[in-house]
Amino acid sequence: MADLRERINNLLKNVESNQRPMRFQEGGMAEMSQQEGMAEIQMSKEQAMQEIFMPLVEAGFEAEVMAILNNPLDSEISRQAVERLIQVLSQEPDFDVDDFMMAVSLVAPQ
Repeated sequence: MADLRERINNLLKNVESNQRPMRFQEGGMAEMSQQEGMAEIQMSKEQAMQEIFMPLVEAGFEAEVMAILNNPLDSEISRQAVERLIQVLSQEPDFDVDDFMMAVSLVAPQ
């Protein structure tokens, strides 16, 4: 399980550091087309699925992952699934709950 947690934490750190530089308009506003923004989000979702949630399924947490993927983040079933995964993953000292919640928010329906 430590390997899985390590992979999750490394992915979440890499997601932040691998973002390509944004172009900035006058006034400091980021210049990115809606299409580019949607492509970035889709890439992040796919990366989170492959490197975080699929390993969790393989480690026996399929019910929790499916609850997160199939229910809004603010639903009771999704909240319970997230809490269960945090309980398990937080046993590792380098686990970052904020990064994990960011990944959950990427894949959960709005």
